[in-house]
Amino acid sequence: ALRVAGAGALGWPLVVKPAEQGGSWGVSVVEGPGELAAAVAAASRYTVATPHGLALDSRVLLQSYVPGEEYSADTVVCDGVAYAMPVVRKDTTRGRYRVETGHTCPAGLPPEPTLAVQHTAARAALAVGVRNGIAHTELKIPPGTDRPVVIETGARLPGDNICEIVEAATGISEAEAYLRAVTGRPPRPAPAREGTAVIRFLLPEHSGVLEEVFVPEIPGTHSEIHLRPGDFVPEPTDSSGRVGHVVALAASSARARRLADLAVDGTRMKVNRP
Repeated sequence: ALRVAGAGALGWPLVVKPAEQGGSWGVSVVEGPGELAAAVAAASRYTVATPHGLALDSRVLLQSYVPGEEYSADTVVCDGVAYAMPVVRKDTTRGRYRVETGHTCPAGLPPEPTLAVQHTAARAALAVGVRNGIAHTELKIPPGTDRPVVIETGARLPGDNICEIVEAATGISEAEAYLRAVTGRPPRPAPAREGTAVIRFLLPEHSGVLEEVFVPEIPGTHSEIHLRPGDFVPEPTDSSGRVGHVVALAASSARARRLADLAVDGTRMKVNRP
């Protein structure tokens, strides 16, 4: 596979990622063959899952890069019948490392592409064999098209506090829907309310020792700091580099995103280089 990719058969840029891992660990976007060997070596470092200690598949996936806006859609399956959860918009960094910087629920797509994303995610969940459970699928819609492309899918609840913002915005509890499905009871995915919830992650500019962090108190938002002063902060190349997060809730997407941006822009963080 490395020879095929190195010869350009998959095209450039190319996404390199561990076969089993999460949190963007070991994932990078390479622009040409000169960067490929180092990216593969970095992705193959992950042989044990943190913090569980479970052995991981040490193989490396090479994927053609798909441009476009990124979304996620969860699918609850009960007795082989798929039930679509709300579509969530994903924001990421640019460059070599594409780390999630936040999520917005609902995604703000028009009805037709929303249904297309949900339908594609449901097909992915069923294709990997989910019959009673949940699958988290990440997709992109390339520019100039209306066809979602599956980036990856996993038979699990979403991370990144997505369950929290889905429930805050719509009243739908994905955890409850999941439990209903695995106990043979169809979920109830109809929204109980209408609003928008946004989460923004607080990322440092560089690695080092956290000295202090201040997040302003803005009505309509709440924040959580994951680390304490004196803790080491990794480089922001994956989700382990997050210092905390801010959640904003409002009646409209524009208002919720504005509140979240105000909180993040007003955050003061001091990280001393090692």
